[in-house]
Amino acid sequence: MKIIHKALAPLASLEVQKRFILDGTNEEYILPEELLDYAVNVLFEQKAVKFEETETLSELKKSIKACDVPENMDYSELILNYKPWEKVRVLSKIYLEEIGFNLREWELNEL
Repeated sequence: MKIIHKALAPLASLEVQKRFILDGTNEEYILPEELLDYAVNVLFEQKAVKFEETETLSELKKSIKACDVPENMDYSELILNYKPWEKVRVLSKIYLEEIGFNLREWELNEL
């Protein structure tokens, strides 16, 4: 699995977010902030790693920079209704599709 897939697949997958953020357990969970931080690290800080630059990737980068996790917002509201988070999820999915990554197959293996 390429690093870009590892960074964006959990951001692109509503099913993963439901299972590991909304319904996470003490042993199996993901924090939304960690998903964003990892994407920032991969997309902006890994200078040696190059990605296929597309209009979607440019827009995704802007969306990730603009997305925050409000302190007083519960995760259900964040995942299901927060427009900046939804935009990151949608653009992540579109970009992964553009570069030939099968998100559904990945979800089947991860869930």
